Amino acid sequence: MSMHAGSRALSRIAGAWISLRGSGAGLRENTGAPCTRGEADVWTCNLDRAEGEVTFKAWIDDSIDARGTPWQVTAPSDIDIYPFFFETEGDYEILEDFSSTILGNTRDVAVYLPPSYDENTAKHYPIRSYRVDEQAPGFLGGTSLAGLVAIYGAWTRPQEFAGVAALSPSLWWDDQVVVDQIEADENGPEALRIYLDSGSSEGAGTTGPVAALKQVLLAKGWMQGQDLLHVSAQGHQHNETWWKLRIPAALTFLLRDPFRVQP
Repeated sequence: MSMHAGSRALSRIAGAWISLRGSGAGLRENTGAPCTRGEADVWTCNLDRAEGEVTFKAWIDDSIDARGTPWQVTAPSDIDIYPFFFETEGDYEILEDFSSTILGNTRDVAVYLPPSYDENTAKHYPIRSYRVDEQAPGFLGGTSLAGLVAIYGAWTRPQEFAGVAALSPSLWWDDQVVVDQIEADENGPEALRIYLDSGSSEGAGTTGPVAALKQVLLAKGWMQGQDLLHVSAQGHQHNETWWKLRIPAALTFLLRDPFRVQP
């Protein structure tokens, strides 16, 4: 395993070193396994003969642990992690007069910077350079008719999208044609994470087709809680007041990463 430890964090403690604590692969919860420092603050920890599930956290001087939940990995494997140890709050910057060639206008844009942004400078955040990895698949999301479009777009373009969040999608449209198309598609996406929901107070016109799509996906091999999360929100109606309450669950499901340190 290899990890990147930002120099700002290490500079706070003279002579600081990195260790791992955890379970599996010979790791211990109360005593750290020391890592070896290389160039550019890259620390490497080799766990010989490691097999199976390994859970661990990085520590500075075996006394200060990285913020967030532990990492989990199935050994043998090599992973890069980017821990941070001190910062507790994020920040934001206002980009004034940001020009968009797509929207054809200029506006101020607020950019959120997570707690680890300045502490671990080795980690890549595309927001500072305003570029994204165009090779990486993205995500689609929408509510109501936009939820319908999101489902259709992600299903028909799996090379472009890794997941979709459809909140109260209007699957009733055109006699549930999208549900029927997905059910009839024998060459659909092999890997697509899907968040699908509706409110119990939206009426059968919305909840019925959503439930029908859920059953179609289960029959095709999707598994609830793994690559499919279907939610029936009790008492929720068809408007933004209720959708904003469900957005966190949708994003958490789509973007969850077992190697990520939670802020």
